[in-house]
Amino acid sequence: MQSLLQRYHIDPSRVIELYNDKAIRKNILAGFRDLAKRVKPDDSVFVFYAGHGHIDSMTKEGSWVPVESGIDDPSAWLSNHDIKNYLKVDVIKAKHVLLVSDSCFSGDFFRGSRGTLPEVTDALIKKAYTRSSRQAITSGGLEPVTDAGFGGNSVFSHFLVSALKNNAKAYLIPTEIFSEVRSGVAKNAEQLPQFGDLKGVGGQDGGELVLFLRDESRLNELASGSAAKQKELDRLKKAEQQAALAKQKEQAEIARKEQEMAVLDKQIAEMKARLGTSAARKGDSLDAMVALVEQKEAQDRRLEELRRQREAEDRKRQQEIERLKKEAADKRISQIKADMEKYQKVASSKYGAEMKDAAWDAMIANYPEAKGGKTGDTEGFGAAFGLAQDKGEIITIEEKKQRRLARGERFSLEGGVIEDFKLGLQWAPAPDRSMNHYEAEKYAQNLSLAGGGAIADKIGTEELV
Repeated sequence: MQSLLQRYHIDPSRVIELYNDKAIRKNILAGFRDLAKRVKPDDSVFVFYAGHGHIDSMTKEGSWVPVESGIDDPSAWLSNHDIKNYLKVDVIKAKHVLLVSDSCFSGDFFRGSRGTLPEVTDALIKKAYTRSSRQAITSGGLEPVTDAGFGGNSVFSHFLVSALKNNAKAYLIPTEIFSEVRSGVAKNAEQLPQFGDLKGVGGQDGGELVLFLRDESRLNELASGSAAKQKELDRLKKAEQQAALAKQKEQAEIARKEQEMAVLDKQIAEMKARLGTSAARKGDSLDAMVALVEQKEAQDRRLEELRRQREAEDRKRQQEIERLKKEAADKRISQIKADMEKYQKVASSKYGAEMKDAAWDAMIANYPEAKGGKTGDTEGFGAAFGLAQDKGEIITIEEKKQRRLARGERFSLEGGVIEDFKLGLQWAPAPDRSMNHYEAEKYAQNLSLAGGGAIADKIGTEELV
């Protein structure tokens, strides 16, 4: 229930909850009668029951078994027939009613009324919402179902909650919920959930309740994405800091060795100055000079080795940083492409007209550099990140150029600009007036096209005038 209240447009003040010793026959019937009084024709009602169920051995009819009763005491049972009577369109006058029953023998609701699942399309959702519906999803058929499951829930309730929590679509219908639930239950229990229209209660063919996802859920997803991107940025910063620290240590070691070399140079220079003069010392022998030279050569080799090691480590660290940056950039481009596709899905849907602006705001909320653009301008939004569209697919601008060349499309004309993909040049019509050499040169220097930069800097003003 909390999954519904937190993620979907459901008014908490209109929720009726009965747990444990409150879930007696009297209170359940009172809840149905209260709904019959309060519900309006355009409302949607979601009924969920998790408890015991039984098939009467005499009447062969299924029933809910409330908490005060047992399978040997039918006096407090609530038959499926009675429940369906309350769900009729002339009793609970809601436009849509979805009953979800997690109990044994709950498939009795469907005797002779189940059908196959249709493909979920925009047209199906529009039809589902405009037509009235009375449907049910049950945890099994005409057999007992298991109470064991995961996290304190039955297998059926576990996958029901999972389907509601993990949905990211703007709207969700029972057909999609059931598909997720059936798949999960079939793999984990010896029971087969059922879904279909309730017979004889007034629902229209094709009608289904529609759950609308709250905007807050989308904001939470964006916040989660922002946290992941911040974590990636922190990882890159840490790698750069480690690289800078290692470089400082290497530079300090090189400076120390260079200082030792300078001392040796000074000793050699002083010895050269003393030789052949009265200032010569006893230790200024040829052997001493050879020893100094060898010591300097050794220091020089060590210094050169340190330089090579530093350069190799620099290249290695730089390659790793570039790899991390490329990985982060690729992830970001993938996320941008995914967000653009999600926006286009909403914008192109017949049912997304009222959500287009909100979807656009949600998309650009995580991309500050794209703010200020025209609402709905996906082409301009994508171009800000080096993306373009080719036959409905979102790809990089460079990929689009290569595809066009592969198709033999060397030139394109967009926004009055002719682009030559083979030569990498762009051409725009000059002003419709005469210009002298100086004016033409100034015009070329100030001309900037989609590729960025003055065109005169790319091919030279002499070629333009």
